[in-house]
This record gives sequence, C-alpha cells and structure tokens, in this order.
Amino acid sequence: MLGMTGGILFGKLLKTNKALKSLSLNDNSINVEGTKAIAKALKVNGTLEKLYLKFNYIVSEEVIAICEALEVNTALTVLGLGNSNIGLEGVERLAKVLKVNTTLTALHLDSAGLDIEQVNILFRALEVNNTLIELGLMRNNLREGLVEAVQKLVRVNKTLRRLNLQGNSMDPKVGLEMEEIRRASRHLDIKY
Repeated sequence: MLGMTGGILFGKLLKTNKALKSLSLNDNSINVEGTKAIAKALKVNGTLEKLYLKFNYIVSEEVIAICEALEVNTALTVLGLGNSNIGLEGVERLAKVLKVNTTLTALHLDSAGLDIEQVNILFRALEVNNTLIELGLMRNNLREGLVEAVQKLVRVNKTLRRLNLQGNSMDPKVGLEMEEIRRASRHLDIKY
C-alpha cells in the first residue's frame, strides 16, 4: 500500500509527467491529502488519460478536488472512483463537471454508496453532456425509481453507450423493464 505519502509522491510525479497515460492506484489507502495532491497535478497534467482510484474510500472532499481539476484538464478520459462514499456534495460537483467537461468518456462509480436521488442528479447532467459514453453504477443502492430514471435518460441522452447497473438488487420485474428499455434503445447497452 502506498498510503498518503505515496499519493502525494504520485501527485508530484504527475505534475511533470509527459509519458504515463494510465495510472491505477486502486486499493492503496492514499488518503485525502494524497488524493488532493493527485487532483492538483491533474490541473497541469496534459498526458494522463486514465485514472483509477477504486478502493481508496474517497469521500466528497476528495471528489470536489478531482472535479476542480476536471474543469481545466483536457486529457483525462477515464475516471474510476468505485468503492467510495462520494456523498451528495461529491455527486453534485461531478454533475456540474459533467455539464462542462468535454474529454471524460468513462466514469466508474461502482459501490460508491449512491442512491436514486444522487443518480438522478448525474442523469440530469447527462442531459447536456455529449462526451460520456460509459457510466458504471454497479452495486449501489438503486432500486425504487430506477426504471423511470433510465427511461428519461434514454430519451434525452443519445451519447451514452454503456450503462452498468449490475448488483443493484433489482427484482425480476425491474429486470424485465430494463430489458425492454435496452431493446427499445438503439444506442444504449444496459447491463442490469
């Protein structure tokens, strides 16, 4: 495990990075300060395209720092923040960034403690986003209202190609409704 010190060191390295395109720091307990150092580096790094921070139990404070970087970063296309607790404030900042960011194509929020209210906030941002093509929402707390939210998303967003909802404890009826949505949508592959 890298811990906070490792996260800070990677942040320093990323500031001058000209070669590294993909970085996985999954399951390294990089802590708030380590994540903030990486986020600060993303503001000036024009090379890194993929960043995976799963299993670092990121909270809203860290998501906000990453979002601030995504407002100016024009290289990052894939962001993995799974196995976190990003909270309502973190979701609201992600939604704000999704409305303006034109490079992020994949966002993975699997096991991020999201509920349907938070997912609806993200889906509303996707009404205007035309770059995100993949959204991972596996193993969150998505049950009631999910069908309606996905139906609305499919009507307004024609860019998203992959939506992963597996592991959200859907009853069989919801599974059948998701299959109908998937079949009716010619552009979106939904895993449920």
